[in-house]
Amino acid sequence: MSFVSSVLAGFAITVAIELIALAKKGPLASSAIAVFLTSSIITVVATFIFVFVMTSAIGPPGSPKPSDAWIMHFLGGIGVLPFLGLILFLAGIGLVGWLHSKPLGIITTVSAALAVVLIIYILRSIVTMQ
Repeated sequence: MSFVSSVLAGFAITVAIELIALAKKGPLASSAIAVFLTSSIITVVATFIFVFVMTSAIGPPGSPKPSDAWIMHFLGGIGVLPFLGLILFLAGIGLVGWLHSKPLGIITTVSAALAVVLIIYILRSIVTMQ
């Protein structure tokens, strides 16, 4: 999970930098840049947290282990961060198409929305499979 989060953070910051380099002005471009930067920040935080938990799992004796209740509770709440970062990344993809043209905006928005629905469906299927 930490690897995927860090890769997604890299993609998000790259897209944001490209949008800034295009020097397009306007609220839509600013919104897309903000969405990609927020996605990057969230996924970097998720990466840091997951790496922290993994290193505590292999730490010296007496350090907290993943079987301890507080780490499991902590991870339960933080586990939504990579998902939120991915949803923001897809929202940014949906916004970027509108910077080029209306038909491309429609295609990217529909594609991003379908990806979000598919991800939610798959996650729901995995959770309820037990």
